[in-house]
Amino acid sequence: MPIDDERAAWLTGLRTADRDIHEALAAEVATREIAALHDRVAALHAQVDGLRGAVRVRDELLQDHRVAIAERDVRIENLLATAAAAPGPSPVATRVVHLVRRAARVPRRIVRSAARVAGR
Repeated sequence: MPIDDERAAWLTGLRTADRDIHEALAAEVATREIAALHDRVAALHAQVDGLRGAVRVRDELLQDHRVAIAERDVRIENLLATAAAAPGPSPVATRVVHLVRRAARVPRRIVRSAARVAGR
């Protein structure tokens, strides 16, 4: 009987060691998975910060375009007022005024469409 008891004790010890090793490996795997998730969250936070900066730059550029268009519109209105004050508009002056007004519409449309896209 002592031989069977010795084998049973050895088998019990082996099972205990196996269970302890599996628990340690499971804990190590969980720790590595958590570390990988923390790294992923940090990368996503950095990406969000970069996108926020890009949106800020885009908004500043849109504002600069709006200001430039407003200044250009004032200059156009001044030119039109000067042309209107001149005696009798010539056909060439009328055509120039028409072309200037058409050219002024294009950037406004671009800014409006960019503002709509930015607002989405």
